[in-house]
Amino acid sequence: MKNKSTVKSHIKIYWLCLAILIIVLAITLFFSADTTESFRFRIFMTYAFSAWIPLIFLLFGEHVRLLRHIEKNYPEEFKKLYSRPYFGMHEQRSLSFSFLFSKNDLGDTNVKIMKFDIRGVMLSGPIVLLSVIIIFVFAIVL
Repeated sequence: MKNKSTVKSHIKIYWLCLAILIIVLAITLFFSADTTESFRFRIFMTYAFSAWIPLIFLLFGEHVRLLRHIEKNYPEEFKKLYSRPYFGMHEQRSLSFSFLFSKNDLGDTNVKIMKFDIRGVMLSGPIVLLSVIIIFVFAIVL
């Protein structure tokens, strides 16, 4: 049973970077002298890629970080959570949503922090999608 937290949350840094990215691109888009469709499309694509690619890597990284922590400190729980039959042929190599959203943090503050980070990154997906649609509307349609 681990009670002392040795893990730092990364989700605030990601949210701050995403907010800065949105603000900078919105200012660039709205106050730019170049209003050609080509320029506006480049702004849109820059935002779309610079928002989605880090989100994917961050989700993968946070997931791996949690898995390694559980494997190192709780090998029995790791076996239960990580090795599940998948279509009868292989093992499912990821944590289930039920564990990520459950109150079961194995009594470890680090697991609680890492689960919070993963849920925060997962919440970022719909927010980024909505912002990409809004930027698309302003960049291309208007």
